Amino acid sequence: MFTMAIISLGAAIYVLQLHIRIGPARQQITITWAPETSEAARRTAEAALTLRDGEEVEPGTWVYHVQDHSREAVRRIVTHPLVADTNHIYRGGFRILIDDPRLPRLLRRALEEDLGPAMSLAFAVFGFAVVWLGRRELLLGIRAVIAESFERIHRSNLVGMGVLPLQFLTIGFAFFFDNGQSVDENVHFDQIVRLAHGNWSLNPELTTLPGFHAIVAALVWVAGATESSVRLAVFGLSLAAVGVFHALARTLQPERSVCS
Repeated sequence: MFTMAIISLGAAIYVLQLHIRIGPARQQITITWAPETSEAARRTAEAALTLRDGEEVEPGTWVYHVQDHSREAVRRIVTHPLVADTNHIYRGGFRILIDDPRLPRLLRRALEEDLGPAMSLAFAVFGFAVVWLGRRELLLGIRAVIAESFERIHRSNLVGMGVLPLQFLTIGFAFFFDNGQSVDENVHFDQIVRLAHGNWSLNPELTTLPGFHAIVAALVWVAGATESSVRLAVFGLSLAAVGVFHALARTLQPERSVCS
């Protein structure tokens, strides 16, 4: 059951990162403007058609990203009187064509139809539903890990030395003391905030795929993606991960999942 949940959640992250990385908003299109189009007229048309990041590749031909890539917006591009020709646009169906032949055709078509976020949400809901159905096993795994930790400390005679109180103090310090963002936390926090507010752009300093950021953003969206809510969500996911992997260990290698 948990294997199914992990596969489903992995699929959710995979589809979402595809949408963000190579989806319609990231695909460049080419527009050849009608002859004698003045610079002022071209700029006016670019603003009306929500074209951005324009770059001229040859006289009269420009490449752009499309800010609004809905079917109606693409139709306006194709039918605009100053647009003589286009590339990477399916003119019959008014959609942006994604130039990545490595993707399966059906998946590429779904991304072109802007179904990436909906598919990702569906996979995520299914995965979390499976986790919910197996929550008893998950809780048993978490309890077993906690019990094992206490047993190890007790066998090591470290309770009297203050190790256990020190652990609780450390967790409390991390939870409640605002020690600011350090190392690259500011980059990851910024990416989470962007996604939580519906901004699909990537932080230029981000060096990983934003799948984890998307999951956290979904969890803190209601709270407004504050720094405290993000820290709490990440802490909760970490605890959940411990339980999930312990449950997997009990399923795959029960003889080694708990130390005797």
